[in-house]
Amino acid sequence: MKARRFVLPLILTLAALTAYANSFAGVFLFDDIVRIVEEERVHRLWPIGSLLAGERPVVDLSLAVNYALGGLDPWGYHAFNLAVHVLAGLTLFGIVRRTIVKRKGDAVVSSSQLEIVDVKPGA
Repeated sequence: MKARRFVLPLILTLAALTAYANSFAGVFLFDDIVRIVEEERVHRLWPIGSLLAGERPVVDLSLAVNYALGGLDPWGYHAFNLAVHVLAGLTLFGIVRRTIVKRKGDAVVSSSQLEIVDVKPGA
C-alpha cells in the first residue's frame, strides 16, 4: 500500500510537534533578546546587504523575514524553528532510508534525534 510509506514520516513529524508543543507559549530567552529584540538590523528586510554582511547571514535573513511577518511575537519564530527541524528530520530520514540503512527503524531513530535535539553549531 502506498499509504504505508507515509506512516514513518508522519510519526517523525508528530514526534517533533510533541517535543516543541510547549515552546509556542514561550517567550524570548537568552540570546533571543540580543539577536532579535535589540538587533535593529533584523527589524527590516531592506537593504538586504546589511543582513547578508553579518557573520550569520542566513540566520539574520530568516529573523528579518520573521520580524516582517509577525513583529516581536515569539510564536512565529518558534513555528519557523519547528518547520526547519521537521524538514531537516524528514530530509535526513529520506537520505538514510534510501542510501545507508536497510531497516527503516534505524532511519526513524536517527532522524528523530535530529528533529528533537536542538543543535546550534554556530551558537
